[in-house]
Amino acid sequence: MTRTKAFILALLAVSLLNIIFLYKQDKSPPNPTQNLFTPLEDRKDSLYKFTNPVIANYLLSKLDIFEVIQEDEIPNANYKDSSSGFKVKNNYCAQHRTIFVNNPALIFKEKNFITNYPSTHNLRKMVIPALGGIDLHPNQPSQKSIQAQQQLMIMSLDANIFYNQNSFYMTKQLGKQFSCLSQASNHIPGSQILVKKGFAQSLANYSKQYSHCLASEQRFFLKTWLLNNKEQCLDFFKEINSAEYKAARTNGKAIFTRRLMNNISSGEGIFLVNNHEEEHLRAFYRNGDGCGEIKEKNLIQERVQNPLLIDKRFIEIKAFMLIASTNPVLAYYHDGYVRISLLEYDENEAKEFAWIGSLDKVRKQWEGTKYNRMGQLEIMEYFTWDLKTLKTYLVKKKMIKEEGKYEDWVQEYLKPQMKKAMIHLIRMSQGEFFKRSSVFELFDVDFTLDEDLNVWFIEANANPLINGFTKGTMELMNQMLEDGFEIIFGLIRSRMKRVLGYVNNLQKIAEREDGIVIPELEKRREEFRELSMNRFEDEFVPNFASGFERIIDESAAIGSGSGSGYSKAKVYINYLENECL
Repeated sequence: MTRTKAFILALLAVSLLNIIFLYKQDKSPPNPTQNLFTPLEDRKDSLYKFTNPVIANYLLSKLDIFEVIQEDEIPNANYKDSSSGFKVKNNYCAQHRTIFVNNPALIFKEKNFITNYPSTHNLRKMVIPALGGIDLHPNQPSQKSIQAQQQLMIMSLDANIFYNQNSFYMTKQLGKQFSCLSQASNHIPGSQILVKKGFAQSLANYSKQYSHCLASEQRFFLKTWLLNNKEQCLDFFKEINSAEYKAARTNGKAIFTRRLMNNISSGEGIFLVNNHEEEHLRAFYRNGDGCGEIKEKNLIQERVQNPLLIDKRFIEIKAFMLIASTNPVLAYYHDGYVRISLLEYDENEAKEFAWIGSLDKVRKQWEGTKYNRMGQLEIMEYFTWDLKTLKTYLVKKKMIKEEGKYEDWVQEYLKPQMKKAMIHLIRMSQGEFFKRSSVFELFDVDFTLDEDLNVWFIEANANPLINGFTKGTMELMNQMLEDGFEIIFGLIRSRMKRVLGYVNNLQKIAEREDGIVIPELEKRREEFRELSMNRFEDEFVPNFASGFERIIDESAAIGSGSGSGYSKAKVYINYLENECL
């Protein structure tokens, strides 16, 4: 017997022991879709397969290096926490790899999900079935129902996509305990900087570097300061001590609001910076001399001074942004809808927008009006528009022309403006993103318009409402999720096609009489890192006739050198001016 055969037999024995150990360790009933012994041909995959699964598993174990995210790098992370309802398994990705090399059809033919959205949610009831997918754990227990260790489930090794309400990376290590090389999971470590709590610092840094790109007529972002940051605090007091600010305040109109950061998600703790509030801030921070000493987290944000009102109400235009990859960045825009505030706008009130969560309070102010006779669904239908209805309203009000400079105002003006804002938003934040090919995230992004139809960014939100709340929004959300998952599956399959081809070719030179030897291992690992970066292979390019429209595609830069035809403008799909590149 040659050494190579002996080596292979040894690897095979280790693989079998690993499988046996898995079943002996986990006494729970096996998942019907998770059969470690299913032969490749039974999964009807003849196009993609490894020449020798045992050797492939060994090579992948040497090439796919686990990137550790330390618990202290993520506030409140606990990798021993089982609150997700699943047992913690440190060898999850190693076991998943064993299944993949023996059953590549798991990646190329199947669409398997693990999600903790409620059983009644459209994601589970409609979206996953519409994709021909499988909900691997339809009875996954919620955190509240977990009372003892024996209630914890064994997380299926057949998963392709993890799509959860909470951030799994808080309780499980990416690339080790879930979200392996051939999987994908929503929620990007570091993306919190996109939302309100981290946005102020991102905007401050970005504005300094790209101030010429955020000119007043296209700046998108309202001035924002976080006062527990000394530099931003000093900048704020410089602003309110300026002659321009004092001139703007002669009419008594508040220009800024103050938010308490600990109440930011609830919408409470918002104050107008009127004369009284301004005096309080000047005294509390000693007109700037106390900056850097006071740790209270106050967020100051500029207000839209002349907001576009519909029926005397503030409006929010909600669009969606999919960051499909951080390695490299691939991002998409998707249409959303317009929400009209339930209450009339009052410039003397800090809170500009009221929605269904405030309905009980709103009804008291609706007494005697037609709105008070409406049911909740009827209210949401009445106060929710699509973009076409918004355009029709603006034409009727003679704010835009049906023909002229913007023949189609939505396509030629509104959407490009929102896309540009999203591009800037990602550019100012992406330095904090964890760069791994297996993470993605969907955000909703809120905008509003002023009377001159300038587009203003309000905020981005992780965990958007994806269930819909009217017939129209439900149809929109379902189709958007289906199309978004097709993008993610396309990326998974593209990179694993490259992985499969690379490993098969590497085996030819690694297999020797004295065993398996990977020549120039560090060079091979670097090659593997590059081919594992996300980009689409031709057969897995998604249908871009869907509602998703590319706004960033850094994959064009992979492997590009001078003279390759690579263009930074193409990375941003030609939405950014040259001076912003």
